[in-house]
Amino acid sequence: MLGGAVSGGTVLGDTVSGGGIGLIDEDSVVGLEGGAGLPFVMDGVVIRGEQRGRQLGFPTANLRPPENRALPPNGVYAGRVTLDRFPGRWVGAVNIGVRPQFETALGLLVEVHILDFNGDLYGSRLHLELVAWLRDERRFDSVDDLVAQIQRDLEACREAVPL
Repeated sequence: MLGGAVSGGTVLGDTVSGGGIGLIDEDSVVGLEGGAGLPFVMDGVVIRGEQRGRQLGFPTANLRPPENRALPPNGVYAGRVTLDRFPGRWVGAVNIGVRPQFETALGLLVEVHILDFNGDLYGSRLHLELVAWLRDERRFDSVDDLVAQIQRDLEACREAVPL
């Protein structure tokens, strides 16, 4: 899904007008693989993290960013997910970044919470297609504030990603 933007309404608790949430388009991915008007895509094997997402109630599939390849800017995105060991397609809430809420030694990761999925993904190959940018990655005043924002992000993902 390319071009356009959310035309208005309330998203992530904020009122937005035209262009408030931009979809990844050709201009956003210049220099990235998958450019030429395509959404950003990547594949990777799910690795173990620190289980932080699981502790918060939002388990994530963690991917190491591919070497020698640019990524979109750090932030939260809505995406479409397929898995090699599980048939089907899912909506994913994606964080690209360093998780500023918590001290960690893991560095840059791509974390994907797969909506409406329950299963063991470790060692699975995950295919990810970013569809919409939701917000910048940031530190919150409290973990409770972060959890509330993640819940709003998940609703925004459901709205942004047609399966």
